[in-house]
Amino acid sequence: MDEQKREFLAQHYAAAQWLGRQSTGGSIRNFSLTGSEIPGWTLIRAQRKEGTTAPYVHSMWHSMWRHGDAAEEVVSVRVTECADAAAAQDQVLEELGNFQSPKIERRAGADAVGDVAFGLGQTMALFARGNLVAVILNAGPKAVSVTTLARDLDARIREQLA
Repeated sequence: MDEQKREFLAQHYAAAQWLGRQSTGGSIRNFSLTGSEIPGWTLIRAQRKEGTTAPYVHSMWHSMWRHGDAAEEVVSVRVTECADAAAAQDQVLEELGNFQSPKIERRAGADAVGDVAFGLGQTMALFARGNLVAVILNAGPKAVSVTTLARDLDARIREQLA
């Protein structure tokens, strides 16, 4: 990302309050998703991409409570594995630059997961925990809240970091 865009994003998302601040210690290497990370959801597929600046796992999940053959409640979960927590926070800023909505807000307090978190209502969650950055998005015709999914995934990441 060019410096001008980075400066705009840093100002817009008040990055001085969270970028470079103390975060969860530890790192996870060779992160993978097995299907047990998000209770109530079934892993449809997961693929790890190497050879990029930072490796990532992209996965698709559908609700276990779906009816009929059409999976209407589908979410996309992408977890990027960064070198360390500082690189993960930089990746959060990069991810924020990939969205076109001005309504993305920082999550704090009861709504927060990870070391730093952002969301768009209940339909998108972006957070960093340790050296990992997770993006959870609706990917089906029926919008669902991703808040609980983000909490469940964050809990699994915290367990692995412990």
